Amino acid sequence: MLRLLAAGLTKKQIADRLFIEAVGAGDIAAFAKGFHPDATWNHRNPDRLGGIKRGIDEIVAFLGASMELTAARCGPSPGSSCPMARDTWP
Repeated sequence: MLRLLAAGLTKKQIADRLFIEAVGAGDIAAFAKGFHPDATWNHRNPDRLGGIKRGIDEIVAFLGASMELTAARCGPSPGSSCPMARDTWP
């Protein structure tokens, strides 16, 4: 995190970066630590994963299913921002 602070990033940008790096590394435990136990995640796409996920367990389950479905086509990229978390992370 110090390297991100030194880069002059905001707290919001740092949170996004750490989220993306954790997911990219497959470190779901680190990803989960970024959430309050009562957090919600709203996947706004009209697909089978759509809807509001409540609590860390549902959010992690959503992430796992999403990663499994998209593994061959896309993935998180360190250095990018996370549009899904843009409005909800500090």
